[in-house]
This record gives sequence, structure tokens and C-alpha cells, in this order.
Amino acid sequence: MVTTIESTMCSNNPIVYKNLKVPSTIDLVKVGFGRGFLPDKYIEINGVVLERTIKFDVFLMGDGELFNTANIPFAFSSYHYTAPPGPRIELNNMTKLNDITNLRQWGRAERYRLPFKEGQPFILELVAAPHNTIIEIPSIINLVDQGLGIGFTKYKFIVIHGTLVAPTRFDISLAEDGVPEETADIPFHFSADFTKNEVSENRLGVWQLF
Repeated sequence: MVTTIESTMCSNNPIVYKNLKVPSTIDLVKVGFGRGFLPDKYIEINGVVLERTIKFDVFLMGDGELFNTANIPFAFSSYHYTAPPGPRIELNNMTKLNDITNLRQWGRAERYRLPFKEGQPFILELVAAPHNTIIEIPSIINLVDQGLGIGFTKYKFIVIHGTLVAPTRFDISLAEDGVPEETADIPFHFSADFTKNEVSENRLGVWQLF
């Protein structure tokens, strides 16, 4: 049972829902939370785990229908049954594979010990931290400092979630040490040009248009 949901961009102007029915869908844009889950935003959920609870979920999703047409950048799942792999918390995401088939795929789940107990209240806080969000565009992220290591080798992947706001183009480059487009080599470059309605990709000096 959820007793209170509070979402806010600052502590002085919270958006509060009390005794919310479950399941419920809240349009965070319409209620003033805005788009994106950037630093200084957080969501606080106060609830009680009822007896014989099997599972409950919290999804942060994009526009569309859940499990059908909407991307799910963040999924929080609390499993309470004892069957293997047992009680646990799972964090995951679901993204669209391509625009042709519209298929979606879950990422690799992160599992943690279940902290909730039946009959006891809990507080779940979702906090946008600076280390996992992009505050300004353009931005440069040091992937080595973030733990990705050197090189973009097998089994490594990068997922980018964003919202297009009246754009003319945007670019994504994987660069080596140095200043991009000046002293750093760029093994991979992706560019979306909305004025020409085309996407271009450069791998090791070879351009491709889509």
C-alpha cells in the first residue's frame, strides 16, 4: 500500500499525492515536475508492505504505453516471494532496439538485498545525482573515471536517453585523450542533422549516411 508520493524539484514546492490508489500512473510533466530526471529533482514514496505481498514496481517511463510503446529509463522492482532467486530488489531499464520493428529489450538487472519487511512502513527515495546525469549540453564525460575503462571493447555498451527540444542537430563522439576535434583522435562519431533529415556515422574515417 502506498500512503504518500512526493515529487519535487525543490523542497519549497513539493508535489504531493496522499493515499494514492495502486496501480497508478502520474504524468510528471503535467503536474509541474518537468521533463527529465536531473539533479535537484527527487521522488519520495512512503508506503507499507502488506502481508502476502508478491511484488511491487516503480517505473520512470517516457511517453507511450507501459511495456508496449514507452521506453523505461528506470525500473525499480521489489520481489518478496521465496522461490529462487529469492527476495530481492532489482534495478533495470527497457529501451527500444530500433524504429522499424519497435521492439523493446530489458537491460542487465542489478540485484540487491531486500530491505523491506511485511507490515512495516518504508520510505523509497529516487534522487537524481550529478554523477549519472548530464547537466548541460554540450558535455564531456571521462568514461575511464566513470569505470568504463579504456577502449570500447566487446560486452561494453552505452545507452543515452534524451529529449529533443527544437533541435537542428546533435552529435555524439567517442574520443581519446586530448581536446575533441583539435588534439584527440575520434574513432567513432554520430551526427543527427534535422535540417537535412539524415543521420551520419563515421567509424575510423569512413562515413555512412542513414
